[in-house]
Amino acid sequence: HKANSAIEEVLGIEKKNSLLASLYLARSDTSSFVRQKALQVWKTIVPQTPRVLKEIMPMYVEKVVEGLASKNEERRNVSAFALGDIVRKLGDLVLPSIVPHLQNGLMSGNETTRIGICMGLTELMQSASKKQVEDFIDMLIPAVQATLCDPSEDVREK
Repeated sequence: HKANSAIEEVLGIEKKNSLLASLYLARSDTSSFVRQKALQVWKTIVPQTPRVLKEIMPMYVEKVVEGLASKNEERRNVSAFALGDIVRKLGDLVLPSIVPHLQNGLMSGNETTRIGICMGLTELMQSASKKQVEDFIDMLIPAVQATLCDPSEDVREK
């Protein structure tokens, strides 16, 4: 697709992937105007969403986890919703890369980060199919245990 190639030529692969990951994340914004515009731009420059999502997935997961760790509650909510959305759409493809990022975030010394990660973990569990949860149970149980045993009551409540 011409637009995607032109963006890559100007920005390079890493910046292009970062841009597309941010754009895809904006599709989950709390503002309907932002969601609509992000979707419109996405459809204009991305010819095949599944293929492009595979390419940008590491960057997308990084941005979602950063958002979950944000001090800004709205950004955390948008990131949690975006995480649930991507798990519903591409669960088996994304869970192997998402769960380790969430586990790492739970080790943070920052309570706000751990609260956001718990929001993401909750969204992931609600969005994944029963089979997906079963398939990844060995990775999910330690993360759930870590949240339930967290020293912070606010983390445990999420």
